[in-house]
Amino acid sequence: MRVLFPVSGAESPAFLAEAVRLIAAGQVTAVLVVHVVDEARRAGLEHGRERFLDHRTLGPHRHAEIEAAEQDAAEQVVDRACSILARLLPLEPERAVRRGKTNEVIRELAEEWDADLVVVRGRGGRPGPHSIGKTARFLIDHAPRAALLIRD
Repeated sequence: MRVLFPVSGAESPAFLAEAVRLIAAGQVTAVLVVHVVDEARRAGLEHGRERFLDHRTLGPHRHAEIEAAEQDAAEQVVDRACSILARLLPLEPERAVRRGKTNEVIRELAEEWDADLVVVRGRGGRPGPHSIGKTARFLIDHAPRAALLIRD
């Protein structure tokens, strides 16, 4: 079984341990941990900043610094999840950092990587309409194969 783990950085070790327990670690042949830098969110922040600062834009060097910081943060998120999963699984997880619209990038990557299962993190707390976010809801509806929702 090939398992894709999208991570945001908010996952607890208990969430990852529960995922491994539920997917029967002995049957897992490959794990891909992915974090998506959502460029749409940054565009929204940039738009708000420009409005607030009277339409002044950032220079190209500032955009490069922001992208480098986003990349570094994304790699740290993936590294943290991989180190936890490596202790729980008898294999070394693969790693990926992508850019784009989070839900679409994960769905496309699941197809490209031929994932048998996409692990989706639900928000903690009580069940209801706000118990899972937009990305989790999209992946549950549009994953190319199975999606496993685990509340954190």
